[in-house]
Amino acid sequence: MNNIVLIGFMGVGKGAVARELSKLSGRFAIDGDDMIESLFNKKIAKIFEDEGEETFRAAEKNLAKFLEHNVKG
Repeated sequence: MNNIVLIGFMGVGKGAVARELSKLSGRFAIDGDDMIESLFNKKIAKIFEDEGEETFRAAEKNLAKFLEHNVKG
């Protein structure tokens, strides 16, 4: 089985689609934004405000690399 990765602009429904795919396929859904919020212990908007977009994008990139190497579908 291969992983399914959803990408797109903020607020377009990636999370809702991921949850539905998870139900239909029996796969586990991982929300990258939720993981980053947990890492920083703050919401995305607050990360942007306090740390800047560059820090958030670096966290996204690091998370993507981690998931690519450690999560097998």
